[in-house]
Amino acid sequence: VVGWQEKLFSQYEMELFQNESACQTPLDRQYHTEVKALNRAKGRRNHRIFTYTDHDRYTNCLPFHQLVGLSPPLHPTFLAERMASVRHRRQDRRTMDCSIPKSKIINWEPTEEFVKNSHVVNNSMQTMHIMGDLGPSGRLGQKENESLLVTIKTDGTGTVIVKPDFNKGKEPYRIVTEGEKREVWRLTVENVSTTMKPEEKDREQNMYKDVSSSSSPCRI
Repeated sequence: VVGWQEKLFSQYEMELFQNESACQTPLDRQYHTEVKALNRAKGRRNHRIFTYTDHDRYTNCLPFHQLVGLSPPLHPTFLAERMASVRHRRQDRRTMDCSIPKSKIINWEPTEEFVKNSHVVNNSMQTMHIMGDLGPSGRLGQKENESLLVTIKTDGTGTVIVKPDFNKGKEPYRIVTEGEKREVWRLTVENVSTTMKPEEKDREQNMYKDVSSSSSPCRI
């Protein structure tokens, strides 16, 4: 069982963060301390499965729809592609041409295409990647054998995005490794959450309404 935003180190990271000179950021130094503690204990409990959390430098480098080696190929939905670009747009805002009149930022007569392209949830998303080291036994820790298994995103308002989608009784996803000896791994993604009771659903919906109604309106 892997908890939300729980950090599980890969063999590569265990070797990387052992070296204090390789740690450049506060997070790197924190991981250095944690890796040393793991080495003093019984070592890490995971072997092939590891995670990249929202704080990891690798998380933002992996495209939202990248599913390495999955067959058949999965195509991102329109919303997924738009969500993937939200963070990039925010980073590019500082480079916006300041000579553009502010009145032009508001489209008073939007077309259907404009609404489609603009209607995107811009809430800040937290991301977590569940990864797999698919290298041969005894040769774990090589970056080229790392494969993205599942990406989970949530915005804190009850929206949870899981890629790839739950199998729902369909055939498992197939991951084919590279190299001379091509191995086939099967991945099944299941929703094992307990069904919410009606009163729990009502309580949750009321909570979201309260949060929404307490937000200050934006006036122009």
